[in-house]
Amino acid sequence: MEHHITVRFGDVQEYDFKLFGADTVGMSWEEAQKWIDEEYVNTGYEAASPVGTTPLADKILHIAMAYGPQPFANNTAWAKRFVRCAGRAVGKINITVDIANQLVEL
Repeated sequence: MEHHITVRFGDVQEYDFKLFGADTVGMSWEEAQKWIDEEYVNTGYEAASPVGTTPLADKILHIAMAYGPQPFANNTAWAKRFVRCAGRAVGKINITVDIANQLVEL
């Protein structure tokens, strides 16, 4: 599956990533989810709901917010891993992570 992922930190800081099927081949949904869970914990965020779970979209948003625009601007290995895992875990073609408006559009 092809994915187009945009990470937006306001009007002037927008980073677009295009993933093709080959970019996520060999990565299971479970592996992508595990990486997102680990990164979420590494950022120091707590579960958002009273039952102790956090929706996937919220985890993705908080991870991008915690790391800031620099990894995306520099197209680092971490940013590439982030978009691979986000695309695979969410399973949608178009994903926008909008930090300024605090939402993930699917």
